[in-house]
Amino acid sequence: MNISLTKEADYLICELYHVYLNNRKTKIPKVQARNFGNLSRIIEKLSLKNWLPEDIEETCLELHRAGLLICETGDNTITNAQLTDDGVIYMEHRFSNNLASILEHINQVKSLISFI
Repeated sequence: MNISLTKEADYLICELYHVYLNNRKTKIPKVQARNFGNLSRIIEKLSLKNWLPEDIEETCLELHRAGLLICETGDNTITNAQLTDDGVIYMEHRFSNNLASILEHINQVKSLISFI
């Protein structure tokens, strides 16, 4: 897969995948593990309090356009988001389910984004 993402989108997909892997580790079924709910739940689950909600939403939509995240919308906001199969595959190929590598990459990208 040849996918180009902004640093913000790269950070967000890594955070979402990290949560997904932790969910799977605790025996949460796949379909539930990759479901992140609405925009408020995404902000809460990922502790994205330094981000503007509009930026989180636009970054989720960037991941949606790249085929890595399904975003259902309603009332001008994300009502449900979930990792796609392609999103999981993309991340598996990048990190081989290695949580330490994902966390290291998250910290590297985080240092490149001024508002995080």
